Amino acid sequence: MRLSPLIARLCACTVLMTGCGQLNLSTDDVLDDVKGGAEQVKEGASDALGDLSDSFDEALDAANDYIEGPQLEQRRHHCDRDKGTWVERVEISPCRDGEATLNFDGAEEVQRCGSGEGGVQTFQCMFRDAQGRAYFNDGPSTPPSLQTLSGLHQDLDLGRWAELFWDAAVNHDYCYHHNGITRQLSQRDCDVQMLQDLSAVCAAPQVQAISWFEEDTCRRHAALAYLSVRAYGEDNFVVQNTEVNYPLYQPMQEKLGLSPQDIDGRIQQEADKMLESWDPRGLL
Repeated sequence: MRLSPLIARLCACTVLMTGCGQLNLSTDDVLDDVKGGAEQVKEGASDALGDLSDSFDEALDAANDYIEGPQLEQRRHHCDRDKGTWVERVEISPCRDGEATLNFDGAEEVQRCGSGEGGVQTFQCMFRDAQGRAYFNDGPSTPPSLQTLSGLHQDLDLGRWAELFWDAAVNHDYCYHHNGITRQLSQRDCDVQMLQDLSAVCAAPQVQAISWFEEDTCRRHAALAYLSVRAYGEDNFVVQNTEVNYPLYQPMQEKLGLSPQDIDGRIQQEADKMLESWDPRGLL
């Protein structure tokens, strides 16, 4: 940092002890110069914060590009494959007198509810249960900006890992939307259930046999997904709690033919390590 002329002169006199003569400095002179130096420091800090803000904005722009591009295309593909109905916008009213109104691209229906503050969900794949009630999911949706800021973007193809974790993410969506009234599960129950599913995926021999699979990356991705729902999940969990008989949850452990001893228990440890590095609540 460049010193102001007056401070530089004072420093020279102090170090060299020669050629200074009478400085004839008043208190006001010193205070004014110190104030000027403080303003320089403030401006430098402001510039540094501006640079940091620009970098953060670039990360968020990249995240939005991903949401609007490959992730959206992947959701549509899964919805078509699973014979669902693609919905651009779902508006959910607050739960009042045991009922909530859901609006799917302009088509309304009423569902019984136990709670729910209401909200809006976009780009969802919708299905209907045997009673004709709608339920929906958007697959894996860990904020890509978290992926970027955590450094995972350097060694992670988001699309192919999302494929591996798709069923676990769908289970988690349904758990958040309906399990409070349907099966009396809490947010933490849903999050732990997802962690167990992700752990099973990372531990499955048929997954580990994939040519590009890397166990440490799998654990980091799974830990980040779990971390994000623990940090941000409450806002989504309180939106909707409506009664729907969606397909009965089957743990990924059972789907993959694993025993409890096969499950990778290190993902929780990985999440704890990430928490020590940064606080995700302060990122978005």
